[in-house]
Amino acid sequence: MSGPLTGAWVEGPPVAQIGSEWWIYFDHYARPQLYWAVRTTDCKSFEDVGSQAIFPADHRHGTVVRLPEALARQVARGQ
Repeated sequence: MSGPLTGAWVEGPPVAQIGSEWWIYFDHYARPQLYWAVRTTDCKSFEDVGSQAIFPADHRHGTVVRLPEALARQVARGQ
């Protein structure tokens, strides 16, 4: 058994498999309030990847959906 994979005051963690990696998103609701992510390939070690992900402003709790690449690019551009 491992320790926590995030800091304190987090909730709502959806999980998405991206290739061989598992990305876990979470809502950090204490200061600083933000939506962040970690990833793992073995569920034993976790890498902070929040700065590599794009989340809408004021986003809280999430759902992961699969989108065609062209639509995902449009969403990322805010179109």
